[in-house]
Amino acid sequence: MAGFLAVLILAIFPDLLTTETAEGVRHTIGTLFLNRSIQYLFNIVLIILLSRDMKKANIQSIPILVLTFFHSTIGVLFFFLIMASKVLNLKKINYNE
Repeated sequence: MAGFLAVLILAIFPDLLTTETAEGVRHTIGTLFLNRSIQYLFNIVLIILLSRDMKKANIQSIPILVLTFFHSTIGVLFFFLIMASKVLNLKKINYNE
């Protein structure tokens, strides 16, 4: 998704990653920079959403949020695993009563 968005942005603004100095030298930043920037912004939004859900579920795990910043799918996967474990333990407690 970030790659598609980066291509779309560069199609609309082709000189976005290019700067020109006073001597006439052009410097270009690679498209990977834009791709990674979009990816990290998406991860920050995902962290905000995860932190809200963690507050609702009374889960306090900062490593999941840090992991989500670097690898969004792995962070969300670990969040779901913790949520599933919590729900299963809650059902086990209710079943034993």
